[in-house]
Amino acid sequence: MIRKVLVLTAVLVLGTMTAYAKKGGGDMGPGDGKGMMKGDHPGMGMEMGEMNHEMMQGMMVFAKLSGIHPIMEKYNLQIQKVFLETKEKNLDLHTRLMELRDALVKLSADYSKDPGKNGKEISKVLKEMVDIQAKIQDNREAGMEKIKALNDQRKKETDAAIAKWLNTVGSDPVKMQELVDAVNTMKAKGPGMGPGMGSDKGPKGPGK
Repeated sequence: MIRKVLVLTAVLVLGTMTAYAKKGGGDMGPGDGKGMMKGDHPGMGMEMGEMNHEMMQGMMVFAKLSGIHPIMEKYNLQIQKVFLETKEKNLDLHTRLMELRDALVKLSADYSKDPGKNGKEISKVLKEMVDIQAKIQDNREAGMEKIKALNDQRKKETDAAIAKWLNTVGSDPVKMQELVDAVNTMKAKGPGMGPGMGSDKGPKGPGK
């Protein structure tokens, strides 16, 4: 009976971690500030508001146990670097776009004073604004392609780590005890979920 309960627990843990790893990919369309590259704002794909405190703590504990935590951290840092590089490329372009917007407002206000001259200037401003926006979009798309490649590789590595952990936890008494202790601690502590990855009392994970 105890064995069946432990196997069931392992299956549930696998489902949680797989969802965590897959959700880490995120969706990366520009625009609304959600996801990896949306609105030049990085994220983890799954909005933090979708996870309550208990779920987040549970994911952190099991990520540590299975060994995917360092993998996730490694790729998160690389994705953040791509995001920052893309943002830096677009910074001057955004500044110039704001300057052109102000020029457009001024030229429009003065248009009636000299329609011929101001009309030509407005056309030049509009063309440059369109060209700059295209460059910004190209930079975003290039960044999203890099992030997609990183997410694909992250998924491959986390899937392999989870499969390895699942294949060994049933036959490794130490790993099984770590799992049981983590589940029992979370159950006993309730909303607090017990010690997490950053705690000396938390599960140490593979090789720790």
